[in-house]
Parts: sequence; structure tokens; C-alpha cells
Amino acid sequence: MDTDEWTYRRYAVDESRICPSGKVYRPEAKIRVSGTRGEAYLRALLDTGADHTVLPFSIAADISAELFEGEADVAKGVSGHEITIVPGKVELELLGRDESCRWTAVIGFAQSVSSMDECSILGHAGCLEFFLAAFDGLSQVVELTPRPNFPSLAQ
Repeated sequence: MDTDEWTYRRYAVDESRICPSGKVYRPEAKIRVSGTRGEAYLRALLDTGADHTVLPFSIAADISAELFEGEADVAKGVSGHEITIVPGKVELELLGRDESCRWTAVIGFAQSVSSMDECSILGHAGCLEFFLAAFDGLSQVVELTPRPNFPSLAQ
């Protein structure tokens, strides 16, 4: 994969002076995540402000991810909200229009109180660190190009 594009997706938010339309657009990618005995397809936010790549803990069980449960940690969001994340080794695949890009990574699985709190975030560790990213908010397109540090599946 040389370069591929992903698009922004529209979300409804509360109308405010900051966002009078009640609509925001977030950069997302379609991904496939695979464990030892299964795979799941989902949309994940491409988040340059996220330190970690984090998926819902429920996905870990569905795909039989190799978890390191004794190494659970706490991650904090921008508001200081804390979530427990359990590291797990998976294969990730960005599903582009023309090509896909696969690699193995250790990511975090977030233990949420409810399914409403679940999120799928592609952050720096485990994902964005391997790509040169160009975000074009006006055109609502993201271009990702693998960097020289992109891990091969053989690792």
C-alpha cells in the first residue's frame, strides 16, 4: 500500500454557539481486527490526540485476542476521565478503497461500564506511529502513507 484515502463521517452533537449546526465530521477508517480465532470489522476514529490505539474489550473476547491481563493499565482522556485498558496482541488491517494495509500490534482493550461508552480509536501507539498522515478537513479526506518503521507481519 503506497497511499490510500479514508473519509470523514458525520455525527450529530448538541447545538451550541461553537457548533450551531449540531453536526461534526470525524476522520474514520474501516478496519479488520483479528485474534487467534476470529475477526471483527468496525469503524475507528483516526485520533492524533490519542496516545494509544484502543478497541472495546468485548471485541477481545469475540476474536480471542492474546491478552496480557496482568498488565492492565489506566488511560486518561482529555477531561481526565479514566478507563482501564488491557493490552492485547492483534492483527490490524486498514481497509482502503483500493488496497489494504496489515500489521501486528499490541493495542489496548478498554473495559467500559456500558456499550454506550465503547469506542474504537486508532491512536499513535499501535497505529498512527507507522504512517505519514494528511488530514484535509475541508475535503473531508485523510491520506495515510506507511512510514519506513511500518512493521511487517513477520515480526
